[in-house]
Amino acid sequence: MTGVRAWAFTICGVAVLGGIFGMLLPENGVAKIVRFGLKLVFLLCLISPLKSLAGMPPMEGWQQQSEQREQVGEQLQQALEEQTALLAKQQLEAEIGQLLLSEKILYEKIELTIHQKGQEGISISELKITLAGEEKARQEVISRIVKEKTGIEPILQFWG
Repeated sequence: MTGVRAWAFTICGVAVLGGIFGMLLPENGVAKIVRFGLKLVFLLCLISPLKSLAGMPPMEGWQQQSEQREQVGEQLQQALEEQTALLAKQQLEAEIGQLLLSEKILYEKIELTIHQKGQEGISISELKITLAGEEKARQEVISRIVKEKTGIEPILQFWG
């Protein structure tokens, strides 16, 4: 009896969620595909008890599969956050490089150290700029320009 109740609950839940999603979708080609997918899920839920009549073993381990999906979801979220931080770092380094070039400042390397704050974003803890040796005379001006434009006090290093 519990199996029938769970099956009926699943059907009702899928029907309600499918209806809500169907109403929220705009009228375009993607909506037709999503509606088809929703109908397919509903149909699969509807005929799922027939597996036992066809001699198929009932689906076991659904909770374990659910936990595995959650684990994979968390891993994907973490990978996404890492990629976002890396892209932000690369973009900031490129923008600082463009700033230096626009001021005709010769540099070799720009290194940013960033930290992720989860949903709050990222913070920059250190900015190292390796400059050409002839830029040493303009050290204070370069430091001021970078701080004004970025809000970050740079650590300047020189080569050559």
